[in-house]
Amino acid sequence: MAGWQFGHCLLYTAVFFSLQLQISSATNNDIVHPRKPLDYLVGIVIALGCVPFILGNIILLVNRNYRPIKTRSVTLTVLSSVGGLIWVVATIVVNDHFGRRWGSVWTICSLWTFWLQACFGFSLWLNCLTMRLLTLYLIFVRKRKDFKYNFFILFLLLLPAIVFCICASAKHGSRFKSFHSSLPHQGDGDCKIQQIYWSYGLLILLLLYFLVFLGFSFKLRNTMAQFNEFRLICNGGVMTLFLFLLSLVTIQTDTYTLATGRCFLSFSVAVAVFYYFWARNGEVVYNVIFYKKEYEQKFHEELNRLPSEHERESFPDSFRNMETQLKEAREKIAQYHIRTKQLEDELGGMEEKYNQLQQRALLQA
Repeated sequence: MAGWQFGHCLLYTAVFFSLQLQISSATNNDIVHPRKPLDYLVGIVIALGCVPFILGNIILLVNRNYRPIKTRSVTLTVLSSVGGLIWVVATIVVNDHFGRRWGSVWTICSLWTFWLQACFGFSLWLNCLTMRLLTLYLIFVRKRKDFKYNFFILFLLLLPAIVFCICASAKHGSRFKSFHSSLPHQGDGDCKIQQIYWSYGLLILLLLYFLVFLGFSFKLRNTMAQFNEFRLICNGGVMTLFLFLLSLVTIQTDTYTLATGRCFLSFSVAVAVFYYFWARNGEVVYNVIFYKKEYEQKFHEELNRLPSEHERESFPDSFRNMETQLKEAREKIAQYHIRTKQLEDELGGMEEKYNQLQQRALLQA
């Protein structure tokens, strides 16, 4: 509940902040004044945050065969992190922190607005997480124990975003606009979405992606603790969804012309990406560095404990049958131990009697 309360508090604060930005930007004539001290400060903070983020992913890759890490779908996790970094960088470019001069790579509007921010940024980041949940759903809920994720399914998840970006690029949905009306193709400027329906279409598409993500997480709420990320998703779900929708609205309404507005949005996106990674992997990354053997032993103990009733309900039939067979095997082993003890006692008695008879024979001789 604390996560949801935090999300709602953040929601109300962001709404008030957004309204303040819109009122202030109305007198700004839609001219962005980049390269403010706050722009550099937020850029430095985000860059510093990227360093442990990248190192954490490298640790996961290097130790991908370590059992507690192997269960975390390392390939999808790292690919999701790549998408998250692309999203963060594209957000910084789109929010125009450091200026966009005509003729530079930063003014390829469709590339940054649609492809890198929406498709290979947010969509790739989120759909990799969705792919992991889909895999767990098919194994634990749909009883397909032999299912393994493949990148074709991930491509299908990304396909709607790819089609949308192709259409938006072909129709020049976002174009460069110079801040100097007398020099339309020179100097500093910004990319503008030409028609409002491109914003609404992108908004609906990404909202559907997030609803699919939340749907799978809800279906998996009763799975084993090692695979249950429902509480984590609840804690960050409202925050991540709202902050991304806020950034789309802010871009469309030009409220990012204020340094405080664009810095707030870029920092929020970075926090969302970093939060999901460290909330999911922070514990295992820390333990693999400092307590590798102890953590693996603890992981195996937790994995082998008796599951709760809620967890049993989500087990495939084959898992439950194996559990029953394992229980019967343990009972038989216990019976064999008792029988072995009895035979050892009988053998000891026979050896004692044999020794007595041997001593008598020696005396008689």
